[in-house]
This record gives sequence, structure tokens and C-alpha cells, in this order.
Amino acid sequence: MIATDRRSQLNIGTIPSQHRRDFIFDSYLQLYLPLWHPELSGSPIVSKDFNLISCTVYGATHSPPSGRTFDGINDYIDVGNPASLQLTHPFTFEVWYKQSNLCSQRAQNEALGGKYDGTNKKGYRFFLYTSDNLYFTTWDGTNYSEPGASFTYVNQWVHIVGTHNGATARLYFNGVLVNSQSTNNGIADAACNFHIGRLEIGGAPATGFIGEVRLYSRVLNAAEILHNYNGTRGRYT
Repeated sequence: MIATDRRSQLNIGTIPSQHRRDFIFDSYLQLYLPLWHPELSGSPIVSKDFNLISCTVYGATHSPPSGRTFDGINDYIDVGNPASLQLTHPFTFEVWYKQSNLCSQRAQNEALGGKYDGTNKKGYRFFLYTSDNLYFTTWDGTNYSEPGASFTYVNQWVHIVGTHNGATARLYFNGVLVNSQSTNNGIADAACNFHIGRLEIGGAPATGFIGEVRLYSRVLNAAEILHNYNGTRGRYT
């Protein structure tokens, strides 16, 4: 765990210590956006990690106590293109998300977020299709991995996690592995900004609520993912 005094220097000590203990908070945590937090209610917002990334919010109404609302039209959060998110190595991508109806009923494919360029086949994303399947996609410029699973949760918060270690890509819902895919592809950095609630290249705006987003520059193991789920789910029940 990271020393408390350094947290204070970085102005992230305003998150109560009990919440900081709820999930893995280590030097590999490259992005932490607790969208439920009152200090992240305006725009711009600053991430609560060592990188202190300034993010611009477009729409995406703050909806305490659980996060922000995205309208599926033009709401999103622009996190920018900091070096810490230009991931080309093993990583973990984590989101709390709730939809009010099925994606098939909304009749549009939607991106929960990522740093992704489908034209040049680079980057990573969470993507929800009108088939009501959610996929964790990574590209290395030529090859891709895309484990997916049925996503028919309605009016339920879901903890979504994707991991990629260079050999296997895995997708978890609520602390449970729902799919994995052997792969020999790495991850090529997409020359675009990281967006929440859509993709900068390709759009696909999301509908629903997003509570928090985390990115680690390492693969969390199954026990750590379950720890993060159990430690944070109380906010989303």
C-alpha cells in the first residue's frame, strides 16, 4: 500500500481512509476516478491517484451517491492522453456500470470507455453491442483479443474488469471470471485520448451510470479482483 503521508501531499487524502482500503491502491494504479466523490462533481475533475490527471466533463451529470449519468448522445469525460495511460504492457481496466434497459432496446452499440482506434487497430476498450454482449477488446496494430459475455443486467450495478498479460485476456463480472481468450497480441498505443462514456475515435456514446474507473499497469489476479469487487460494492447496492 502507498504511504499515507504521500497521499496527503498529493491531495488525495480527502478520500476517507476506509474507502482507500476498499481496493488495491499501489504504485501501479495509473488512474482512479471515483465519480461518486463530491470533489469530482464539477468540471474539470482531477483523478485521485499519483498522476493527478485533469479531466474535462461534457454533460455526464453528477448523480450522488453513486456516480455520473451518461445520456447515450453526447455525454462523456475526456481524460486526455497522459503517458501513464499509453499502456503497451500487462494491465487491468476496471469500471462500475449500471444500465436502465438492455442495449438491444437502445438499438445502438455503446462504448463504456477506453483509448482505442479501430481504424488503425490499436488500444483497448469496453464495448457493449446490441446483441447484449459486452467485450473487452485490445489491439496491437495487427492482432486482437476480445473476450466477451452476455450482459443482460438491468437496473443493477456491475463491476466489470478486463485484464491482459500478453498471453491471456480475461473478462470478469462481479468478481467472477466470465470469459478468457489465449492471445499472442500485445497492446499498441492508440494516438487518441482516453474517454469515459464513449471513444474519441468512433464515438459510440454510452447510456447509463458509471460509478468509478480504475486502470492499473499490471494484471490484478483473481483474488485481487474479488477484493476490489467486495470492497467497493457496498456503494452500489
